[in-house]
Amino acid sequence: MLRNLVESDNGRDVDVVDIDGRTALLFVAGLGSEWCVKLLAKCKANLDHRNGVLSVLHMAVRYVRPDLAKLLLDLGADPEVADDSGRTTLDFA
Repeated sequence: MLRNLVESDNGRDVDVVDIDGRTALLFVAGLGSEWCVKLLAKCKANLDHRNGVLSVLHMAVRYVRPDLAKLLLDLGADPEVADDSGRTTLDFA
């Protein structure tokens, strides 16, 4: 279903945010879906999006998903993006 949504030619924005400032990538990074992270990255989702509090990489680290944190770094996520308190993901690791 996600693939159909993001790969359709109807102008969908993969970086659209919900009322809490979360993108699909931010959400799936916390859930731990490697497949979804890869698909959204392929569709040019913002790897460094912050919802005002946490970045995509913070979500993977805080939800103890080292596999996704490594994948995000390999895809180009910036490890220096700080959360709302100025902490990087290394501070949480």
